[in-house]
Amino acid sequence: MAYVRSRKFCCCIPVRFGVFLLSFLGMGGGILLSVLGWWSIALIIPVSKPDEIALYFSSVMYTLLALVSLFGFAGAIIKSIRMVASFASALLVHLVFSVGIGIYAIYTVFKQDPQDIFNKCVGNAGDAYAESICKDSFAIIKGVTIAVYIITWLLQLYAYFVVLRYVEQLEHEESLKRQVIDNILSRPAPINVTTYSAFGSATQPRSAFVNGTNRV
Repeated sequence: MAYVRSRKFCCCIPVRFGVFLLSFLGMGGGILLSVLGWWSIALIIPVSKPDEIALYFSSVMYTLLALVSLFGFAGAIIKSIRMVASFASALLVHLVFSVGIGIYAIYTVFKQDPQDIFNKCVGNAGDAYAESICKDSFAIIKGVTIAVYIITWLLQLYAYFVVLRYVEQLEHEESLKRQVIDNILSRPAPINVTTYSAFGSATQPRSAFVNGTNRV
């Protein structure tokens, strides 16, 4: 039987275990976030129209992520190339949508008027210390928002490559199995050849002349 060495990620962890872990996290996170999204929509929380559209997209995206993660988990168990490949494609699509939603979220943060946010933050405090905190907090929020989204995108991209490496491993295993089967089927059948023993008994021909008498 053909043997394929398991590919690794993080230096020593098999990619199959990575697919198990990622699909499990995808199911858990997808279910949690999709439930929160649909619950927010059901409560009809007053938000702006663009935010409502983004909420619908996010809820649908996380619902699909939970379903496809289930396929990825099952595919890792039975080593199904199609199911694991679907999981990899879903991660890539999720990454694209996540980048789009993240860019929109960053845009909304930077779009806000800093003075308006500062006035809401200070309120009626009238304290110099509070004003200093509010002035710095908006800059911190901007930096944290960008950092969180960038780290999230990098982790999702890395997860996609981990699953993709497992798909390549399964394809390699399947290719070797087919080669073994083809070699067995194409092997020529043995040909039966009649052979004679070199040590078999031999009959010496009798002489036609015995004691000078011709015997016929």
